[in-house]
Amino acid sequence: MISITPATRDDVVRFYGGLPGHSIRALVALDDDGEVLAVGGIAFSQGYWVAFYDATEAFRADRRALVRALRAFRLLTEDKDLVAEIDDTFDGADVLLRHAGLEHSHEGIYRSCRSCRT
Repeated sequence: MISITPATRDDVVRFYGGLPGHSIRALVALDDDGEVLAVGGIAFSQGYWVAFYDATEAFRADRRALVRALRAFRLLTEDKDLVAEIDDTFDGADVLLRHAGLEHSHEGIYRSCRSCRT
């Protein structure tokens, strides 16, 4: 079974082969052997919280795990205004972004404005 947990420094290094050049808050999907199948979260860049998600095909094929990850992502970001750029190479990216609580803004950009809601 795939588990969704807060990412550790080691998880990020094992998945990407190194650390990003900026601070992130992330979740990981781990299989039973501890292999990192996906990393997703937010990074603060140029005054914006930017949503990101990278996953293996094995993770993308497990819809239940994806739903659990989306729920955890929404909890992680419930108080943040977000921006994300759609990945046109990922079939269904627009649906994933909408389920993550973002709305299409313009030209491949999705946004959420949690602080705008009453």
